[in-house]
Amino acid sequence: LRTLDSFSHENTLLRMRADDIKDVDLQLPDDLPNRVRELANQVTFKETNSYDKMAAICSYLRQYTYSKDVEEVSKRQDFVEDFLYRTKRGYCTYFATSAAVMGRCVGIPTRYVEGVIVSKDCKKKKGYSLLDGNSLHAWCEAYFEGFGWIRFEATPGYGDKVGTWKKTNGRNYYEKNPIETSLMPEVSSEPVEIKAKALRSDVTYRVLLGFMCFVLAILVIFGMCVWNQRKKRTRNEQCVWRFKRILFYLKKLGFRIEYGETLIEFRDRVQDKMRDMELWKHEQFEEVVDFYLKMRFGKVELEDSERKKMEMFIGMLKVLCREKFGKGRCWMIVLEEKMIR
Repeated sequence: LRTLDSFSHENTLLRMRADDIKDVDLQLPDDLPNRVRELANQVTFKETNSYDKMAAICSYLRQYTYSKDVEEVSKRQDFVEDFLYRTKRGYCTYFATSAAVMGRCVGIPTRYVEGVIVSKDCKKKKGYSLLDGNSLHAWCEAYFEGFGWIRFEATPGYGDKVGTWKKTNGRNYYEKNPIETSLMPEVSSEPVEIKAKALRSDVTYRVLLGFMCFVLAILVIFGMCVWNQRKKRTRNEQCVWRFKRILFYLKKLGFRIEYGETLIEFRDRVQDKMRDMELWKHEQFEEVVDFYLKMRFGKVELEDSERKKMEMFIGMLKVLCREKFGKGRCWMIVLEEKMIR
């Protein structure tokens, strides 16, 4: 059983929530023209409750002309004032904004809302509703303590869709009427598939973004460690590392050192196959092997030109891998090659 203290705590939280909403959703610009406030009071002066005041505001605005052909508002002119007193024409953005501002002028917390309208006549495809730019819409919502946010429709052409109050079991509740059409100016003629049953939450995006950042950080740290390790190598150690990379790419291309085969025998066999396959610059492999043998067993340091030729041969092998496996697979091979120490 719930205690009286728990109900008291909930009521306190609800009052705090209502106070927060009033602090934010009653704000108006300091330079709002006075005649906008005067018009709001004039339209609602006969009404005795907030709901009827919002209904009166929407009813008044629906007397204005709906039009997609609107004039640009001057920077010196207030948007709502220009619509209410000069142009008196616009689309849903104009009507929803004016309703929200006029509602705040008479002390009702309101907010401007944008979304999409899913009508009964829209096309369906595999559980999806096909919407285009004409399905976009804007409306106004007003906050009533104890009931929450309630939608009000001020745009003409929608009919009286502000909803009706009904009484059941001694409690009042608000019954919304569905919107069936859209009068939003056309934005795009391309259809957009929107799943009607579920939308992705911000939490999913945040988790995914956090995971991607974590993986990226690991890769950066690993890359820095590998780079620092390579910088510490001597020139001969770097040549050994280059030759390991050459053997790695040759293995990917199908040239593997067989059991008991010497490096000279492997060189001759690979060069013969490369010649038969008419691979360009196949003679460079003989030079590369000679460089390695001279450095490894001759105890001499390779010249810069010789090290450069080894790098050029690695570049040639990368090109052959790209031609054989395609760019996507080759990218994975290059990434694997970076792990060689």
